[in-house]
Amino acid sequence: MVIKAVVFDIGGVCVGSPLHAINEYEKSLRLPHNYLNFMIAKWKSPSPMNLLECGQIATIEPEFFTLFERHLSDPEGYEAFFGSPFCPKDAVKDVAPTIDGRKLWGMMMEAASVPNTPLLDIIRDLKASGKYKVWALTNNFPAQLETDSLIHPLFDRIIGSVQMKMRKPDPRLYQYLVEELDLPTDEIVFLDDIGANLKAAQKLGIHTIQVDFRTTPVALKKLNHLLESGGVKAQL
Repeated sequence: MVIKAVVFDIGGVCVGSPLHAINEYEKSLRLPHNYLNFMIAKWKSPSPMNLLECGQIATIEPEFFTLFERHLSDPEGYEAFFGSPFCPKDAVKDVAPTIDGRKLWGMMMEAASVPNTPLLDIIRDLKASGKYKVWALTNNFPAQLETDSLIHPLFDRIIGSVQMKMRKPDPRLYQYLVEELDLPTDEIVFLDDIGANLKAAQKLGIHTIQVDFRTTPVALKKLNHLLESGGVKAQL
């Protein structure tokens, strides 16, 4: 088995994760841990974030923020959270919070603007070697396309949720990736920070590595192990 394609997520992998900002905002309001993640990802479908990442909301101004704030402040969602497995056992129920969507979004985008320099250096090395297809598979949104264009030169190709009208972990997105790469799945490795996104790739037989800023050195060692037969090693 020789790896011929290395595919990276962008947010939380190549740049910082908005999840850290979400956690900080939760702490600032003394909200139960995981509340905002539940509301963003699990409460009602499609959520405003899902719509944004699938290109169904054309802009984050002003429609998105109206929907985002209303969604995150939904009293029914607050009640549902306390009956969900995402709710910590020691969480104390209060009145549903009013979330400042613009402030939270600003914090999320600030966190997502920090580059993961060691990982970006490896991406440059992989591409320069000429031995691999170096792609990105990312959940993005219309206003982020400009940022993606700054990162785009690092990759041979970026597949984004906005363009595809579907988002990870939709199995169809991974199937499209495999078809476009035109490689056996055991010749592909995918790096992402979200477990559910990796599981969807694993079901197709794609090699996966979980990575974020904190675990980058360990993840690069795992990548080294897979790439040794290809002759490129990540220098830590």
